[in-house]
Amino acid sequence: MDFLVTINQKKVVAAATPSQEHLLPLSNFDLLFPPIDVNVFFCYERPHKPNDLAFTSMTRILKNSLSQALVSFYALASEVVMSSASEPELLCNNRGVDFMEAYADVEL
Repeated sequence: MDFLVTINQKKVVAAATPSQEHLLPLSNFDLLFPPIDVNVFFCYERPHKPNDLAFTSMTRILKNSLSQALVSFYALASEVVMSSASEPELLCNNRGVDFMEAYADVEL
């Protein structure tokens, strides 16, 4: 089944209150597994109009909630870097997470 997906908006959402940049070592458990990306995918009923205020309001609330959640779960808005000893570690720099809003012309 082929269908067209149109990205309406792509934004990086950072924690609402940034913290001081710091490095965290990865645990032995972290080093056992390959790196993974954490992804969350939400599907909603297609809005009646492309600029539907209810849909726009909902995405704004989702971005705001994500920003608030990243204050406590700041490691999700970080990036993995290599240390001087060539070992991966977590750079807690509030890089943020990607937030995309897209439309697909398909029935769920």
